[in-house]
Amino acid sequence: MKMYQGASSKGSIPAVSVIVPMYNAERHIQETLESLASQSLLNFEVIVVDDGSTDRSPEIVDAFVARDDRFSRVAGPTLSSAGAARNTGLDLARGEYLAFLDADDLFSPSMLEKLYAKAKADDADVVLTGFRNFDDITGEQAPQAWALRVQNLPARTPFAPGDIADHIFYVTNPSNWNKLFRREFVEGQGLRFQHLRRANDAYFTFVALAMSSRISYVAEELVLYRVGNAASLQGSIHESPLEFVEAILAISGALHAAGLDGRYQRAFKNLVATMSLGALARAKTAAAFVTTYSAVRDTLFPRFGLTVAPRDTFLASHVQRRVAEIVEKPVENWLFDRMIVPMAADVLAADPSGDAHSAGSTAEASPGPADEAVIRPDVSVIVPVYNSAAWLHECLLSVLAQSGVSLEVICVNDGSTDDSLSILHEYATSDARVVVVNRPNGGLSAARNSGLDVARGRYTCMIDSDDYWKLDGLADLVERADRDSLDVLLFDAESFFEPGVSESTHSAYATYYARSRSYSEVVTGPELIAVMREAKEYRPSACLYLTRTEFLAAARLRFIPGIMHEDNPFTFALLLNSKRAAHVQKPMYARRVRPGSIMTTAATQRSMQGYFASYLDMTRRLSLHSVPAELGSAIGDLVHHMYAASRRLFFELPEEIGNRIREADQSPEAHSAFLMLQYERSQVLKIRKLSRAR
Repeated sequence: MKMYQGASSKGSIPAVSVIVPMYNAERHIQETLESLASQSLLNFEVIVVDDGSTDRSPEIVDAFVARDDRFSRVAGPTLSSAGAARNTGLDLARGEYLAFLDADDLFSPSMLEKLYAKAKADDADVVLTGFRNFDDITGEQAPQAWALRVQNLPARTPFAPGDIADHIFYVTNPSNWNKLFRREFVEGQGLRFQHLRRANDAYFTFVALAMSSRISYVAEELVLYRVGNAASLQGSIHESPLEFVEAILAISGALHAAGLDGRYQRAFKNLVATMSLGALARAKTAAAFVTTYSAVRDTLFPRFGLTVAPRDTFLASHVQRRVAEIVEKPVENWLFDRMIVPMAADVLAADPSGDAHSAGSTAEASPGPADEAVIRPDVSVIVPVYNSAAWLHECLLSVLAQSGVSLEVICVNDGSTDDSLSILHEYATSDARVVVVNRPNGGLSAARNSGLDVARGRYTCMIDSDDYWKLDGLADLVERADRDSLDVLLFDAESFFEPGVSESTHSAYATYYARSRSYSEVVTGPELIAVMREAKEYRPSACLYLTRTEFLAAARLRFIPGIMHEDNPFTFALLLNSKRAAHVQKPMYARRVRPGSIMTTAATQRSMQGYFASYLDMTRRLSLHSVPAELGSAIGDLVHHMYAASRRLFFELPEEIGNRIREADQSPEAHSAFLMLQYERSQVLKIRKLSRAR
């Protein structure tokens, strides 16, 4: 790549000034500065504003200063505000353009070159680019499409902010570190950062976009934004939950003073809505939530016309629905819907094998004062884990990346002997949403049941630890379930295949989890079973639906421990009890298909017993429900399918092993079914004997 040559001595004017606010960043500042030192653009200066660090950060920076005269360290205002520290850097910057980088993030090697070249080519005041999340624990990277919504940007650059007036605050994130600003423009507009601990860059970024004459962009992800950093200010956002209000009011004042509030009215209303919803989602305590909710509902929304805004004001339908819900519900109603009932000590004592713990989440295991109660998450995601170290990062990152929805991720370690447990502890340490339940090995059913025992979300769903979610679509599922008051919402999956999968397996599973159409009408669970069974599209996988947690609790549903094919009776019982069920044709889930193992006699015996136990459980549950006559054939066929599967294996196995089917269930009805199987086998043997005699 071409190196941009230019003066780099202290007396010349740099192409770019990079301002880095720093406070106690010794873990990451070395890597951050290395990412700057390796830039393909050579003509820049780096101003590290040390805001009173007490660790080794200053020494690390000074080592760079000693060997590279483009780097300097200056004292900051020590106000515990990155915004105030950036202002110190602004006062000293000499570059033609300004860039900003946090002390734990990274620029890609071509970041400054590409943005500076674009700025010069388009004579732009502001240049935008995208970023990737960079996991502090795993090193995994994930692009963030919302950071640069190219579909809402003009194809030609540069463009004026008025060209995208309705979307000007929607096309990019509020952060300053994935943008380049012309210094002359910034100084001419008198732009400064607010002295806030958080949200201090929203004012600077959005006012700069609104005031600019020419904007350009580079449609790449050129910044790595570190997530999972325990020292991040985002982890303590509940301590000052209303700083976003100060940012909104300041932006409003600036637009009004410039006479731009009319031009950007729709854009600003959407900005108020999205910043408000984001603040509510980040509130981790009831006190912070009540404070934020009251400010949003009683002050911000009325002041800026969101309480009476028509539906077409909003750029995204899910934002409109959330705003309407807040307008309609006082905070007491919202908390009633979402607040956890504190977990009593005897809940965990009832299952001594389940040791629930999560670093940084002690309120989940020991109730505290009412004003510190934890807000109930939207979804509890249950992840049973057994020796899944090879796939666990991919699985958990796909779950934790879900946006627009609050989560608790319940990882049940089922006696793993690999590195799975240590990986889970790393995630729990860095992300308060992750809860680890550690138990002796008991199988998939027992692990899922342990997760169900502690789930506290409004909804529950499951994912196997070697699979992942391929879409950021959980918020859409929650919105649909809320809108239609569903007990169960089914969705689809796509299969992906590891090397070595046979052609027959590939053919069987290529489209198995993708239904040919949407069964979107709200119906009863039995009706949904019947229509899907008749279309040959009934799939019992427990990972392919979102379930209302209260509905699960009322139905008292649990997986049968110790059997194979456990999803069959559980899903059947779930839908049999459901009054309101539906399906969306959304391939949310990625199902890993691995090469099949050789089916040993022992495995065949377990499979036979699993089908037999499933048949018996489904028969019992069906006897307790009154199913309309028109549904009887399809539902009866499904139950018989379990019996037929167990019978096939019963016939294939040697008689003494087949007879162990009785071990699956000792009840009288099980013995009766076993006698029927014996009789059928005897008849089959007679027929075979007669055939051979002929």
